[in-house]
Amino acid sequence: MKALRPLMAFLAIAPAIALGQVIVNDNWADGGRTNGADPLDIGWWTSTSATAIEVSTGSLGLVNSTSVTGNGIHGTFTPHSLSIGDTLTLTFTFTTPATIGTDRYSPLRVGLFNTLGRGGLTGDLTASEVSPNFLYNGLPGYWVDWDVNATNANITFRQHNPAATSGQLLADGNDYPMISARGSIYAFAAGTSYTGLLSITRTGADAMSLTGTLYQGGTELSTWLATDSSGIVSYFDMVAFHLNPSAFGSSTTPGMADNGIDFTNITLSTGAVPEPATCAWISGLAAFGFVLATRRKRAK
Repeated sequence: MKALRPLMAFLAIAPAIALGQVIVNDNWADGGRTNGADPLDIGWWTSTSATAIEVSTGSLGLVNSTSVTGNGIHGTFTPHSLSIGDTLTLTFTFTTPATIGTDRYSPLRVGLFNTLGRGGLTGDLTASEVSPNFLYNGLPGYWVDWDVNATNANITFRQHNPAATSGQLLADGNDYPMISARGSIYAFAAGTSYTGLLSITRTGADAMSLTGTLYQGGTELSTWLATDSSGIVSYFDMVAFHLNPSAFGSSTTPGMADNGIDFTNITLSTGAVPEPATCAWISGLAAFGFVLATRRKRAK
């Protein structure tokens, strides 16, 4: 564990160097999922079921679900409002398990939201088709998803319909009208570190530019730029991730191998979108940390 300390310290400052003003920078160096002693970490909460999260030193696991709607997690952060010309960038590095699904469309979902001041979102929640949670209804926000080894792998942008009442955060695509979808065809490999990027830039009084990108090491696998030209969302204080079944891993049991994906760093920052080389640098460091770190344990 001592050998990991210099790496964790370096990872802690790397996104700040790369991306400018950092709002969140979490690599779970303290082995916990709440907002502990690490600078700029936040609390992470279940969005769907109590089995969605597991944490070990240097890793946050998003665990597969037995439910057809999948599992999700979310974290709240200091509110940030985008003025014209401002950019908010989410960068997340994760490692795939031993088993990767095929022909899975939109199983890896990422969202940025406005909580509307609902304090109940700061904590573990459960939600499903049969047990909706009203706290998720009406939240302004965007979702971006990545296909997994599909024939025409795409990156898709959607915006939450504030009138939707399914009571689920990122589980129901019917709650999110599509903005646009495209990108280069790509594939996920087992046991490999990837870096995803979601960048949101306010370009006008009622206009937003949205960019989603996927990197593997120094290679940009796919990117897509979408535009929201009316009814934009420009205030954010919650980030969320969701994983549909059969995309990553063969197990749905916390504490077991091959049961989902492991995040090794999640960063939110303002400023310019990072260059591919910078994302590769962060991704490579996180992959090295994943190899050295103790395998994840049951959630604390």
